[in-house]
Amino acid sequence: EMAIQDVSSEFPEQFESVIAYGDHKVEWDEYLDYAQAVCDAYTGTGTRRSSQIALEKLINHDRHNNSHASRWEAFEYIDTGPRIIESPSPPGLEHYTKYITGGGVIIVGGAAVPDQALLAAREAVVYMTSARPDFQEILQRNEVRISLFGAEGDTSVLPEFSDYNDTGGLAMMMTDASMAANAGIQCYPGNWDVGGNTVIHEMAHTINHVVFEEINEIYFYERIYDLAVQAIDNGIFLPFDGRPLSFSVAEFWATSIEGYIMNRPGFKNSYDTRDWIAKNDPQLYELMTRYFPTDEWIYCPGVEEQKNLFGPDHPYSQP
Repeated sequence: EMAIQDVSSEFPEQFESVIAYGDHKVEWDEYLDYAQAVCDAYTGTGTRRSSQIALEKLINHDRHNNSHASRWEAFEYIDTGPRIIESPSPPGLEHYTKYITGGGVIIVGGAAVPDQALLAAREAVVYMTSARPDFQEILQRNEVRISLFGAEGDTSVLPEFSDYNDTGGLAMMMTDASMAANAGIQCYPGNWDVGGNTVIHEMAHTINHVVFEEINEIYFYERIYDLAVQAIDNGIFLPFDGRPLSFSVAEFWATSIEGYIMNRPGFKNSYDTRDWIAKNDPQLYELMTRYFPTDEWIYCPGVEEQKNLFGPDHPYSQP
């Protein structure tokens, strides 16, 4: 609303370039791009994300991060179905050789990422978004992309995240070019990981950052903080020591969604199955089912047969 007020009430005389502050130079075309992006977001022909990217480029805010979307050309969205194709990588992103789409999301990986990892990521995203086709459309319009990296590496192998070295993954914020995820922190035949799932976890964050911001999902924001604090107070979710409470709130949402989607006992310390969540945190369960599917999905079929992965007291170890 403030941006609309700005571009509809202030009309600067045309200039070639000006020094806005410090040594930051603003070009006339950058201002026009910003004004047009704001108008497009207002009329619905564009997105809030595009207007925010244009604004941050105009004022040089947060563009020191290599992952800022203004630094990279967006990938074309090609409806591939469950088939991996050669990646149509824009200039500078030739690292990505594999490409697949699903649920409105582009998924890419380099040569070190197994095909099975891309297929597993796609299956998870398609399921996560299956109850809300409107989410799929928003994700596609906002050019949401998952960049997978090999299990033995970290995010620094990816062009957009060369200035980070996270071994798990990074969510896609509103103005990021992509979301990063460790291809090996998934469970699929040949990669029997019985812990978390970085694709599901970071995708939960990304839906929060992109979709909920686009639709101004106040219903979620009015509830999630109190639910997280309640879970911490009840001792069923451990806060992150030394980090702000807001960090624990965000991780509470993504971690619990991770468990809800996987629905495998013991894969998380708590919030590991839907039955557990419905019994121990019914208000959160109600919130989850507002956005995510309730129909059955079998995550990592066959993992329960891998008896060597589980302790003697685990449900999958029982006769």
